[in-house]
Amino acid sequence: IIQQEKMASIGQLAAGVAHEIKNPTGFVDSNLVSLVDYLSKIDHFLTGYRQVADQLLPETPQMQLPDNVRDLVEKLHTEAQAVDLDFIREDIQELIQDCREGTRRIKKIVLDLKSFAHPGEAQLQFADINKGLQSTLNVVKTEIKYKAEVLTDFGDIPLVECFAQELNQVFMNLLVNAAQAMQTRGQIKVSTRRLESQVRIEISDTGAGIAPEHIDKIFDPFFTTKGVGKGTGLGMHIAYNIVRKHNGTIQVESTPGEGTTFTIDLPVQADMDATPAQTG
Repeated sequence: IIQQEKMASIGQLAAGVAHEIKNPTGFVDSNLVSLVDYLSKIDHFLTGYRQVADQLLPETPQMQLPDNVRDLVEKLHTEAQAVDLDFIREDIQELIQDCREGTRRIKKIVLDLKSFAHPGEAQLQFADINKGLQSTLNVVKTEIKYKAEVLTDFGDIPLVECFAQELNQVFMNLLVNAAQAMQTRGQIKVSTRRLESQVRIEISDTGAGIAPEHIDKIFDPFFTTKGVGKGTGLGMHIAYNIVRKHNGTIQVESTPGEGTTFTIDLPVQADMDATPAQTG
């Protein structure tokens, strides 16, 4: 129950963070767009100034500048060289583009968090499993990227009637476990395909694998092979119950030293009377 409440809190937190980040990111991006426009106009003006200054500096007998004008032009020319105006004009555009790329990434993270959390979904809804897997991969990217290369093979599958937030929690649990099973850098493969009236999801890794004597216990409550304080032993049990609640099946195959594959089969259209579990 404590674990379920924690997972529910994570989902609410993700949705709340996404909402709070969205507004400031929006106006920062909008301001950057205006800044690009302003700098374009300033740059146009500076180009004209440089052209005039370049024409005025090489004085000829036919064109003698007043002393005060000549001093002013020479001063501006010297200052432009001192601050490396040409470099600034070029670099400032790149800096703004980097900032805009940063805001685009933040927006993507926000969308992934919202897609992952699916706040307020207390009823069955048709969801895109491929989209759920991708958003979950993006959410756990930091956990995985130093441990494994991720390969995706998403098939052309129909929408599935489900509690999308709960299934995303299942995917997250399997992906994080796969990353933690890596003793050295390995590979995680996520694939989907349609099997008649079912959608199949496979998540496989090249990690340490599961010992044969542990395979039959993997979905038991409180069973864990992790060290003390590193696992509750409830994650896989909750995942199993979520899949079963969706009238689906989850199976595991593993070879010690070679890796593990979890296979989830979900009916394309569920028929469930149960209320959604508080898994976050």
